[in-house]
Amino acid sequence: MSTPIFSAKFALNSIDLYDGYVVIKNPKTLFKGEQRIYLDRLISINFRKPSWLAAGYIQLVFPDSKVDKVDGTSVPNDEFSAIFRKKSAAQFEKLRDMIDEQRRKK
Repeated sequence: MSTPIFSAKFALNSIDLYDGYVVIKNPKTLFKGEQRIYLDRLISINFRKPSWLAAGYIQLVFPDSKVDKVDGTSVPNDEFSAIFRKKSAAQFEKLRDMIDEQRRKK
């Protein structure tokens, strides 16, 4: 695997952006290992900034995703998402923007 263009990390989770795809790593969750996801399959990105009360999240949505609601309740059980706190918010926001930029180029 080549070197990622950008990486966003929180706790043990990380999302690495490459040219045309992302790799989501969740080593200590139900979805162990790595998920390689090609950006041409991406429908949308659900994003919420963290607050003092709740964590933020980024959720990548695909045609076959099991996203029941867009209010974030499916995020903890979704293998295509990452939850983060305020100190990591800027890097996940930048990741979202870089993914959108790559999608617009294609």
